[in-house]
Amino acid sequence: MHEDSHPLIEQVQILGASLLQGHLDCPRYQRQLAGLLRQHFHCSQVSIWSLSGQGAGQQAVCLTMDRAETLQAARDDMLQVHAHQAYFDCLRLQGYIASADTHADPSLQAVRQRYLCEGAPRALLDVAFTVNGQTFGILCCEELLRPRRWAAEELMLLRRVGGRVALHLKAHEAQARARAPDESPVVPR
Repeated sequence: MHEDSHPLIEQVQILGASLLQGHLDCPRYQRQLAGLLRQHFHCSQVSIWSLSGQGAGQQAVCLTMDRAETLQAARDDMLQVHAHQAYFDCLRLQGYIASADTHADPSLQAVRQRYLCEGAPRALLDVAFTVNGQTFGILCCEELLRPRRWAAEELMLLRRVGGRVALHLKAHEAQARARAPDESPVVPR
């Protein structure tokens, strides 16, 4: 099977084309993407986060979340990056965090308290999406009720999805800048 011919990648490409052709706005693209990922990965919850700001003021903002209807998740809509620096450093360095059990994973020791709260993820597969080496968002697949070992294929696939999402969102951002009347047009290099 050709790398780009995975059914999930094809569905993500269709969503991206709908976004870039103006058939979907960005929030609807994000909601549909989160639902598609939750369905494909058979997990309790998927969220999409955006990183904004610089230095000590940098924040991660939850853009959308799709979760099983019967579950209640303890979730902040915004996180201060500096308060979870070890997590974000690991995410930037590796490009992902895969934890089968957030209560026992040594790599999450610095942020363990966040995962011990009721409704917090018990297992997670988080992938950064980047353009030109700059991390600007995170795709989070989470299991809320039980530990879960993530397969290497799941990680690879979610990273591929993250790459597509990064391209879609940056292209959409460039289109929006080009349409803005008070800004100079975007010139391709």
